[in-house]
Amino acid sequence: MITGELTWQQFKTLDSIRSLNENQQMEHYYKYLTELNDWFIHQNKGELLAQIITCVDGMDIVFLVDYTGSMSGAINAIKAAIASIVSTIVTESANNYRLGLVLFDEYNPNSEPQARYETGSAYVALPASQKYTNLYNPEGTTSDRKQYITAMEVFSQNNESTFTTQLNEINTSTFSLGFGQGLPEPADMGVDRIINYDLAGSFRDNVSKLIILITDAPPSGNDDINNATDVAFINTLITDCNAKGIKVLLMKQSAASVAPLETLATGTGGTITPSFTAASIISSIQNICV
Repeated sequence: MITGELTWQQFKTLDSIRSLNENQQMEHYYKYLTELNDWFIHQNKGELLAQIITCVDGMDIVFLVDYTGSMSGAINAIKAAIASIVSTIVTESANNYRLGLVLFDEYNPNSEPQARYETGSAYVALPASQKYTNLYNPEGTTSDRKQYITAMEVFSQNNESTFTTQLNEINTSTFSLGFGQGLPEPADMGVDRIINYDLAGSFRDNVSKLIILITDAPPSGNDDINNATDVAFINTLITDCNAKGIKVLLMKQSAASVAPLETLATGTGGTITPSFTAASIISSIQNICV
């Protein structure tokens, strides 16, 4: 953790910085100054900075992935490039990182097969603490909906190996891609379960905390409807994220809106990227780190 405003000479003697070469040190210092300036602008006051937590202090990252039918290409691209993505995290965190993987999906249990969840081997093998379901009946309909928020991987230290294993379980014959029951999808419910219920484990103090949200749909809350209730819920999640120092990096399919998820990203000091390619994920991580 970096405390106060540091000169270049002070910055490059930090334990987490001194082992880097000079070009890397200068790059981190530039990012540090940029974030420091952003902090002062955000505060709109003249008080001194108490502390800035940077990626080299460590990183806790949850990948929150839309597991509905349109996401197959994005998921496969991430699987193919996960070594490069984790390599970026290793570098930015000075090899002090923890990864989580959470999926969100939705079904009509009266008409859609449930083999992915109720009887699917990859899902059934997970501890109960890593599964959340919400059964509800949409207003004006006679058919139920069931939403699934699933932590495939929970935080553990430098867990590239187990994270990759669990990532490779999804979109396969043992845990095929989900359904989604049309739009919207419960991304906001996923964020809530991560930050307020520790579905992927508890975030550490004094490290950089990120949720990388990968989706092509607006949020549905707990009722499969995108409306003013979801806007209010997003504002609550922004407050909760900021209180815990968690930033949301939104990776969406294109410039098309998935509101109010954009508000969630900007409101937490995160980023919005109109792409969820592996290269875009890597760039987003690099850009958010100082």
